[in-house]
Amino acid sequence: GFARALISTRKNHINLDKENGYINKSEIPFFTIWGDSDSAVVYSDFKEKLNKIMPRRKEYFISESGHLPNKENISEFENLLFENILKLEVDTKGFSEKEFLNLKNTISEKQTSLSQMDQQIGGILGKIDKAKRQIEIIQKVILKEL
Repeated sequence: GFARALISTRKNHINLDKENGYINKSEIPFFTIWGDSDSAVVYSDFKEKLNKIMPRRKEYFISESGHLPNKENISEFENLLFENILKLEVDTKGFSEKEFLNLKNTISEKQTSLSQMDQQIGGILGKIDKAKRQIEIIQKVILKEL
């Protein structure tokens, strides 16, 4: 389930550097949220790249959480979002809804493409497992005949 999805996502990762660069160049304030104990996407592995592609971002780390801080420390995560939404309402000037929707659509298309690839890979892995079982059966039959 979840572990297989993480492995598949890592293997079939679609590079979003271009989209993240657009977000950084936009007027839209943005931030990243990390679980302070995330071992699936380790912050130190991405820090340098993030600093290069998205230097304007604000970073937040949710305590006592890993890859799913919104599930692992719900109250801290929700407080962070609420505070930032209030701040964005005050700070946002010259917001371009069209620019935002274009970015949202691009990311949505990439996510759909990734999901389709994950499903295809799952189907292929299932066929490979079935073929391996068939090979084992054939090998056993051949060995019995020898």
